[in-house]
Amino acid sequence: IRNPKSEIQNRVPRHLPYCLSLLIFAVGLLAREEVVMLPFFLCALGWLDRKRWPQGRWKSLIPFFILACAFLVIRASIAGHTEASENVMDGTGAGRAVSVAATLLNYVSLLALPVNLCADRVFDVPLLILAGAGLFAGLAVLAALASRERTWLIGLALGLIVLLPASNIIPLPDRPLAEQRAYLAGVGYATVMACTLRGLARMRMWATFVAVLATLTVARNFAWRENATLAADTVLSAPRLIRPRVGLAVARLDKGNSQGAERELTRVLDAAPDHPEATYLLAVSYDRLGKLPEALSQYQKAVALGVGGVDTRCNMGSLYLKMGLCAQAAAEFRSVLSELDAPAGRADARAHARALRVHAHIGLGSALSDLGEPGEAETHLRAAIDAGAESASLHAALGLMRVKQGKLAEAAEDLAEARKLDPRLW
Repeated sequence: IRNPKSEIQNRVPRHLPYCLSLLIFAVGLLAREEVVMLPFFLCALGWLDRKRWPQGRWKSLIPFFILACAFLVIRASIAGHTEASENVMDGTGAGRAVSVAATLLNYVSLLALPVNLCADRVFDVPLLILAGAGLFAGLAVLAALASRERTWLIGLALGLIVLLPASNIIPLPDRPLAEQRAYLAGVGYATVMACTLRGLARMRMWATFVAVLATLTVARNFAWRENATLAADTVLSAPRLIRPRVGLAVARLDKGNSQGAERELTRVLDAAPDHPEATYLLAVSYDRLGKLPEALSQYQKAVALGVGGVDTRCNMGSLYLKMGLCAQAAAEFRSVLSELDAPAGRADARAHARALRVHAHIGLGSALSDLGEPGEAETHLRAAIDAGAESASLHAALGLMRVKQGKLAEAAEDLAEARKLDPRLW
């Protein structure tokens, strides 16, 4: 009787499958860093199943470890991991070991609960992370009590070992926490959960278990209601980091909470005085709160730091108008218009440039009007209308300016248009 399987095995070189597995491992290292833990997982698997693991097979793992170590050395040299991250407010005084433990706990929490995905790799250990780690440990204990086999140990080893490469052992500055890093580890988590559920004989225990997980998940999802709550949750998970606080400030500005944004940005600038984005946003917060001298100081600092560009100078021009400094306002708006003469780029960039141009024309027209130059002021206000600014107050301002110039017919047209756009003005 012919055995097709034996014939195929005879045709295939003896070491070909082993060499292919090494090649696949090397390619996998280039694709996903978690693959580096494959030899460690194979060791754990062999130790957990020692009866069926041939004694001589241990030496076959040596090439895998050599490849893994080479990958780690090359990755460390490329990443420049010895440099401190500028995103951490008070440095890394807690030490490497604490950082690694905190990262592992956060990933375990990501397995257990739908944790936010925008926290950074270097962070403190909030109660949420401890809750996730406790849930995972509780699952392991339940699985150990409920299962007579060692399957749960394999799942636990897989879940934790796979997460080690992403545990900040080799820290990469400013690298965000990524959901996909938990997918492979989730297989181990699912194995532990399956072993636990398989040992729960009573339906009431099943229902209680599922209800607890569902309640925790629903409660966790409240953080995703809007950008402000998600940003606040990220700051809670990473209180030492700068970028989450800047994100929270942006979310609060979008919600109209300028005072809350000011508090967060002040803390950021206390830790990093020359942070460009925080400087610009603090100027915007001061501007909205009516703290004009403080806003002007921050805008000038933002320009010196090279952040904001024409947006910053457009805001500075408006601020000068509020402060009654019309000559300075006119100079800023002229500078903005000179840079926006030839817009290029994507459609959204062109639309933003068009909005800035309208803003600058209106601001320059207002400044020139106060400086006693109604002719040029009228030109810029008309340019704003031609660029698409359909504002009742703009038409009314243009009409009143033409009344002062004696252009009554044109003034009547502008005032009629203003009334048409907003009858409440009359």
